[in-house]
Amino acid sequence: MSTEDIAKRWYSVTSYGAATLCVSEQDARDVAATCDRQWPQDGPHRAVQLVDADALAALEARAAAAENLAAGRLELIESDRRNALKIRDERDALRARLAEIEAQEPFGTVTQKSGLAEGQFFVQWTKLPAIGTKLYARPVPAARISKTYAGTDA
Repeated sequence: MSTEDIAKRWYSVTSYGAATLCVSEQDARDVAATCDRQWPQDGPHRAVQLVDADALAALEARAAAAENLAAGRLELIESDRRNALKIRDERDALRARLAEIEAQEPFGTVTQKSGLAEGQFFVQWTKLPAIGTKLYARPVPAARISKTYAGTDA
């Protein structure tokens, strides 16, 4: 609903509030001029447009609700933008840290497997690195660690 949808009626109104319903704006102006000549003591007569107060109030309430909704959406957009910037900064910091880690030299190489038997706890839950794997102070590059459950890769 817009202000165009609210029925607007033209009236000729006296100084004390008596109103005469008119057909159009021009009709209201003509009636006001005629009334000024015929009843000058009740003047000045004015051509006014009146609307249904309840319909106008409902329209104003809907407009206020729409403004509140828009303000809420703008706040969500701003919050998402701040979060995206924060995530971007974290990503850039992690990239820089990864580049630093990748530049490290390995401190050793796997030359033999541990003496643990297959049935022991450690081997059941972790795959040991292959012989020849370079060992770093931290994982380089980051790799998924597979876990073995009852002999199956998870």
